[in-house]
Amino acid sequence: MIRILSLIAFLVLGLHGDTLIGKWVSKNPQGGVYLTFLSDSQLIYDGDRVQYVRKKNVIRVAGDYGYVDYPYTLKKDTLRISFPEGYQLNFSRIKNVKLTKNSGGLRGKFCNYSSSLNGGYSSTRWVIFDGRGNLQTGSGASYSGADGSYSGDGADARGRYRLENSNIIIDTDGGYHYVGAVIERFGNGRISALKINGLIYARTLCD
Repeated sequence: MIRILSLIAFLVLGLHGDTLIGKWVSKNPQGGVYLTFLSDSQLIYDGDRVQYVRKKNVIRVAGDYGYVDYPYTLKKDTLRISFPEGYQLNFSRIKNVKLTKNSGGLRGKFCNYSSSLNGGYSSTRWVIFDGRGNLQTGSGASYSGADGSYSGDGADARGRYRLENSNIIIDTDGGYHYVGAVIERFGNGRISALKINGLIYARTLCD
C-alpha cells in the first residue's frame, strides 16, 4: 500500500512539475520578457499570441512559413529556452501573488482619447479599477464624414492589477501582462494619470 501511495504521489508531482501552463518571466535590466502558456496549443510571447506544439524537449511555434523549433529544459519553476538566433533565456514561473492593500490605492475610471487631424474620427479606451485588485477595460469609436457616420463599442476585457511603488502590474484574463507607471497624482496623493502599454490614461480624459 505504501508503495502504491508513493507511486501515485510521484506521478502527480511529476505531472504538475512538468506543465508549462501559466505565466513566466525572464528578467533583464530593462524590465523583463513575458511568456504565457494559455493551453497545450496556445501561448503569448512578449504580447504576441501564437499556436505551438510541445514535443520532447522542443517547443514548436507556428510562424508565417511553418513551425520553428525552440529547444528547452524545464527544472521545477525554471524554464530555459534556446532561440534560433543562438541565445538562451531563463524564465521563472510567476506564481499567484497575493494582492496587498496597495491595490486599493487605485480606484475609478481612467481614459485614453485620440482623434484624427480633421476631427472626423475619434476613439476612447478606458480602464476601470475597483480598488480591490480587479479591473475591466473597454473602448469606443466614432466617425463622422461626407459618407456618413457611425459609432460603436469594442469588446470588454477583465483582469487583475497591483501597485508596486510607482509601477502598476496588470494581468488580463486573456493572458496578457503589462507593466505600467503612475505618472501623475493629485495634491492629496490620489493617482490621476497612468501610462500603460505606451498610452496615457487619465481621469480627466473621461469627462
